Amino acid sequence: MKVVVCIKNNQICDNVRDYGIYVAKILKSQISFVAIMENQELGDSFYGLAAGGIVLGEKDMILSNYQNLEQENNEETLKKIQEYLDKCVKKANLEGLKAEQTLKKGDFIDIISTYKNEADMFITAARYDESDDIDFNANMLIKELKVPVLLVNKEFSPIKSVLLAFDGTLSSVKIAGFIHNSPLFSNAKKYIINISEDEEKSKEALKIAKDIIGEENAKYVYINGTDAGEEIIKFRRANKLDLIATGSFSKNFLKKLIVGSVSQEVITNALVPILVVA
Repeated sequence: MKVVVCIKNNQICDNVRDYGIYVAKILKSQISFVAIMENQELGDSFYGLAAGGIVLGEKDMILSNYQNLEQENNEETLKKIQEYLDKCVKKANLEGLKAEQTLKKGDFIDIISTYKNEADMFITAARYDESDDIDFNANMLIKELKVPVLLVNKEFSPIKSVLLAFDGTLSSVKIAGFIHNSPLFSNAKKYIINISEDEEKSKEALKIAKDIIGEENAKYVYINGTDAGEEIIKFRRANKLDLIATGSFSKNFLKKLIVGSVSQEVITNALVPILVVA
């Protein structure tokens, strides 16, 4: 089995790499660094090129100039990514890991899906610039592959504590089991919270979580509230926790947390990685 680290040529790639190495060491897994150059359609750069002095009526000339420029840019980008992948493998090897790297062109999901049956976990950036909601490819990883995904949004630091938002549904039960069984959280302090206006139902849900995770190094907390995203962020900050863990397709707030209206709020303001187990 292996940890698959999705590399993109941007400012957060070092953080993604470092979390990947950390996770692979704890899980005693091989690590695979994967970079994918996706096929691009003619877009803004094409129209900018056209507006820059090429006559729009001369279609063949436009396409020829655009394609030549795109090829030059792609070749330079591929060279930089390949150099970075080589550095990733070297660093992983120095950490005692067996590492490999892959650089391919094509559709992200088609290529990354080939790792589905051998991946312990995928690690990728949560988003790629300050204006983004959850990265599209990260979202597709969660939806399509059903393998744990760690969304990275900060500089690396060891995972010494984890926050699980638990609602008693099958999705949250699954991630509670993952936290209980994964070596990644063996020594981590675990905080399990339930957010509800019904305290009795909340206690019932937390009991389910306690039956799975146990009481050792774990704390169970009822929070009276309705805004799940806000309460998760507040609790994480107040307790200075290292990671948020969640299921992705629960019936209520857990679904919204990752693929709905509050995803940007959590990813932008949580300031820690988010582990999603679909």
